[in-house]
Amino acid sequence: MSNDTVTIACKIRNGLNVGGIVVRGYFHEAGQPLPPNSFRGYALTEGFPKKVWDEWFRHNQEGEVVTNKYIMAAADTPAMKELLIGGVKRRTMGSIPYRAEPYRG
Repeated sequence: MSNDTVTIACKIRNGLNVGGIVVRGYFHEAGQPLPPNSFRGYALTEGFPKKVWDEWFRHNQEGEVVTNKYIMAAADTPAMKELLIGGVKRRTMGSIPYRAEPYRG
């Protein structure tokens, strides 16, 4: 992925409009296959414009969807998966360089 894009993880069922761009949501009916490009209960949206995320995050960083980790960003998909596996050390996410450190307890 380019430095101009990030990977967004969204746990909101129907997704979310972030700066005029729809982020995929994690909608899953019992007995049906998991949504494509999903991981640990989050839908992943790859290649999301970093500038759009930065602006949206600046205005929403204290909101419930961010502080409760319903939506977050990482530099790329492998970094996001590492973050989702390891837990999150910081309360909010989104500041440069988009890589929160996994919780090391």
